[in-house]
Amino acid sequence: LQAAVDAAGTRRSPQVMTALHGLGVFVLQQGQAERAREMLTVCLEHARTTGDPAVLSRELNSLAMVHRALDDPDTATALAEEAVAAARASGDRRSEVNAVSNLALLAADAGRHDESITLLRRCLELDTELQDARGQDLLPGQRVHQ
Repeated sequence: LQAAVDAAGTRRSPQVMTALHGLGVFVLQQGQAERAREMLTVCLEHARTTGDPAVLSRELNSLAMVHRALDDPDTATALAEEAVAAARASGDRRSEVNAVSNLALLAADAGRHDESITLLRRCLELDTELQDARGQDLLPGQRVHQ
């Protein structure tokens, strides 16, 4: 894993950064939050240089969840808020849903349940706008039940 991080430090192509991002998410899922932070920080630094708000949103959002796992809610929230803004700037509604849902998790973690519910309602609104309220595209003629 360290070799992958080292290689990414010298080869910052979009393909290498995408691979490193995937590896960072994987090691986070394996409970290695410190290692994930190292990898995803490299990805975020690269994303900030690309000018691509969709890539920036992805990296911010993932790193926010790393900081959640590290019990650093202030940093996690700041990153997630920036991820929402970047997703909005890119027009990527699915990324916006992901970032807003992570903000809802962070609000719930902090005991701000009303805020969490409001954010989850916003996710449902966005999903409905995307015709994807169940996590999958609706077939023509199907309706979301309200």
